[in-house]
Amino acid sequence: MAKLLGPDLTEKHLVPAFAYFLDDVDDVKLGSITHFCDFLARVPPSSRSRFLPELAKFTALPSKFKLKWRFRALVAQQLPSFCTVFDAPATFDAVAPLVFSLSQDDVATVRDASIAGYVDVFEAKLKTAFVKLATSDPVLNVRLLAARILLDVAPVYAEPEEALQALDKETDAEIQAVVARLKQAREEHAAQ
Repeated sequence: MAKLLGPDLTEKHLVPAFAYFLDDVDDVKLGSITHFCDFLARVPPSSRSRFLPELAKFTALPSKFKLKWRFRALVAQQLPSFCTVFDAPATFDAVAPLVFSLSQDDVATVRDASIAGYVDVFEAKLKTAFVKLATSDPVLNVRLLAARILLDVAPVYAEPEEALQALDKETDAEIQAVVARLKQAREEHAAQ
């Protein structure tokens, strides 16, 4: 519906209704949560922030809501998309806590679905600072730790190229050993 109406009419007529649907009976709420991110993508950016408190509700769930794991699973499946719909500060303030909360959920389906959000939160807010640590921190141990973290996450996340290039110029033997293992992991991944 929002796609057909366009941003102005969506903001005027659908945003208030959608907010109401998120607090409606379970069947209506389930349908609304299913299309939450699709709807937000059609809402003008100025109105999206209105829905940040709705996302925050999923981080502090009352005990009666804990039984409704399907709602949490639907939100968890949309976490990567939420990272692209909201700007970086909103992603860090609202989506990141949700990613971390849902990744510790009691239900495995929710935990598994939320893991996909980690990469997008990292890309949105942490990548630049992390690359800076890995490439230009004056303390050798910080650069070494950053290189080891890149190695640990290499199976699921391709390290930023600029970090690998900077680490490759390091003269420290330990960092060079980690860089060699990173290159080997990259080659093995490319061969698969």
